[in-house]
Amino acid sequence: MKHLKSRSIVTSLLLFGILALSVQSCKKSKVRKEIAGTWTFVSSVVDGTPDPRTITGTYTFGDCSRSQNKKGTCTVAQDLTIEYMGATETVNTPLAYAIVEKGEIILLDGTEMDVAVSDNQLVLTSRGEPETTVITFNR
Repeated sequence: MKHLKSRSIVTSLLLFGILALSVQSCKKSKVRKEIAGTWTFVSSVVDGTPDPRTITGTYTFGDCSRSQNKKGTCTVAQDLTIEYMGATETVNTPLAYAIVEKGEIILLDGTEMDVAVSDNQLVLTSRGEPETTVITFNR
C-alpha cells in the first residue's frame, strides 16, 4: 500500500511538471503570434532620457515556429532611418530573435530584453547593461 501511495505521488508530480512546461510553452507561443507582423517605431528612452536622435521606420517580426524559437532563428527585418546632428543613417540589418522565460523575455540578436505586447503596442526593455533602454513600437 505504501509503495502504491508513493508511486501515485510521483505520478502526480510528473503530471504537474508536464502541465507547467505546457503553460510556459503556450505563453511563448502566444507572444510569438502577437508580435508577428510589422511594428512602427515610436520612441527610444535611455536611462529615462528620450533618445536625441530622430528615428523612423519599422521592425517586421516574421512568423516563428516552435523549433525556430528553440534554435533562436526567428527573424526580424529592421528598416530604420536615423538622423542625428545633420547625418542620416539607414539601418536594414536582419536580426534573429527567440522568446524565452515564459514569454516574458525576448533574445533580440543575443540581447535579453523584457517584452510587453498588446494589440497595438510592443515595448522592449533592455535589462540595464550597461544602461536601460525602452523601445516602443505601435501597429
